[in-house]
Amino acid sequence: MKGWEKGDLPELVHRLTQRHQAILVGSQAQRYAEGLGPDPAKDWDLFVPFGAWRRAAMSIPRSAQTNGNRGWHFEKDGVVLDVWPDELARYFEEATSPDRVRAKPGPCFAVDLSTGIVFRAERLS
Repeated sequence: MKGWEKGDLPELVHRLTQRHQAILVGSQAQRYAEGLGPDPAKDWDLFVPFGAWRRAAMSIPRSAQTNGNRGWHFEKDGVVLDVWPDELARYFEEATSPDRVRAKPGPCFAVDLSTGIVFRAERLS
């Protein structure tokens, strides 16, 4: 599956990526990079650039709980999301740090769904 259409995405994921410059990361980003469709059983991890955060944060329900990424964890319309403010370089720096324990070895992916651009980083030995 090459690229994802609006209908492939939960409504809030589509809104955050199209209107607020959110970047998809985590397991869904890896699926996109591998040419697979979204996995409805998995959560959606998104970060929003600091400059767009103020408006994007208005989409987060007040019932959201804080998460380990300095952001918010919540469920909306049966979809689990983690959303936080960050920048691409900083995200990759932290994700590939030798001090960070990752659930899966290998590359990290980030996807700008508004353009279809896939970013990839790996830990250097």
